[in-house]
Formats: sequence, C-alpha cells, structure tokens
Amino acid sequence: MKAQNTFVTKRTGRGTKEWSDFSYNICRGCEHGCLYCYAKSNAGRFSEEMRRPGRWQKQQLTKKGRLGKEVGRKGVVMFPTSHDITPSFLNESVETIKNLLKKNKVLIVTKPHLEVIKRLCKELAKQKKKVMFRFTIGSLNENQCAFWEPGAPKPEERVKSLQHAFNAGFWTSVSIEPMLDDNVGTCELVRAVDPYVTDRIWIGKMQRVPKIRNAHIDGFKIRVAFIKEWQKDENILRLVKTLGANKKVKWKDSIKKVLEKHKKL
Repeated sequence: MKAQNTFVTKRTGRGTKEWSDFSYNICRGCEHGCLYCYAKSNAGRFSEEMRRPGRWQKQQLTKKGRLGKEVGRKGVVMFPTSHDITPSFLNESVETIKNLLKKNKVLIVTKPHLEVIKRLCKELAKQKKKVMFRFTIGSLNENQCAFWEPGAPKPEERVKSLQHAFNAGFWTSVSIEPMLDDNVGTCELVRAVDPYVTDRIWIGKMQRVPKIRNAHIDGFKIRVAFIKEWQKDENILRLVKTLGANKKVKWKDSIKKVLEKHKKL
C-alpha cells in the first residue's frame, strides 16, 4: 500500500506539527508514566498536585461531553498527543476517533496495547483510507523500555500490534522517538518493523530528560548517561550514515539539527 499524500505532506512545523495539522486529546495524565514525557513535565510546572508521585499515572477523562464532536475541518488530526489510548479509555477513544473522522483524517499515535489495536482495526475497518497508525517503539530491549516507559506495553506487544494493523490493511508507520537504545539496537529495530511499515519510520533523540523529578529513581543517572552517550553528534552521524539508504527512514527535527550543524543536510 502506497502512502497517501495527505499524510506525508511536507510541513514546516516542529514536533506534532511536523506530522499533523491539528492535535486532540481527551485525558489528563497517562497510565504509561513515561519518565521523559513532556506533557507530564509541563503539568508539573504549573500544578503542585501533578508533581506528586504517581499522580500523573492516574489518567482522567476531561472531555466527557465532546469527544471530538466540536472539531471542524482541520486536515490531519493527531490523536492523542499528551496521553495514550489505554484499555481503560478505549470506548471513549473509539468514539473520539469516529467523531474526528467525520470531517478529517486521523493520525493515531500510540504505544500500542494489542487489544486496543484489534478493537480499533475492527471499528475503523470501513475508513481505512482516512486513518494512519503511528506506533511508538523506542527499542526492542524490554529492560530499557520497562525503565523509561514503566506502564507501557512491552516492545514485543507493540511489534505484534504493528503487524496486526498492517495485516488488517491500514496505513502504518513507526516512531522511534525517543531512541532508547544504542546504534546497533536502533538498526535492529528498524529491520524488525520495516516489513510492516507502509509509510515512514521516524527517528528522533530524547530531547527532554526531567532530572529533578526522576533523580530519586534507582539507576536513573546511569540510564541518562547511556542515552546521552549514544545521542552525541558523532554517534548520530554514524546512525544516519548506516540507515541513510532506507527510504522509509525519516529524521525528526532533533536529528536534523545535528545534520545542519555538521553541514550534512
């Protein structure tokens, strides 16, 4: 299946704007509790309650009455961006996506639970051309993922979710952002997902490491040092050289900055 122009249109924005025209969320907090989460960090800046240990993981529905009904024509809508689609909020997420699809195309970005993807593929089967899945998989290393993304599905389950969506005939893509592995591990991940990706494999650095709120976690300093080492410019340049021939691979803005700095772009 060839990628649709509406999903791969070149955009000048950064972050979510590089992928979509509009973002939509229905929850505050996220059960996955990723240590690098920008939304968690931002919420903690303005709310003492959200800084309390474990509070962010108590995901709560915030748009009970709307669920996307109020959204007009936007183009490609990314759902969600500041939380994830977990089994606890699956019914509300299905309703939201269906409402968004009435006037838009939807880019579903998630660290996928297999049961969630099976349900979504079934519910959205008649609108495949208006949906693209983008699954976040930072590494195939279960230990690395468990540390950085303690409440999220294991990488094996995420790959199975990708395979399921691909076999169901949906547009599929993968986000390796942030990278949680060394160059060898990242290349292994690209090889593992490539056969089931119809669109792009996006790769980006870990840009935010909220040290203050995670400093108490056992082994945090060692894990951060590992990430920083493999995201040094010289290692990023080696990775780009290794994967440069793969036409599905796209570099996020964090890596483009490195390429621009070294006049490689």
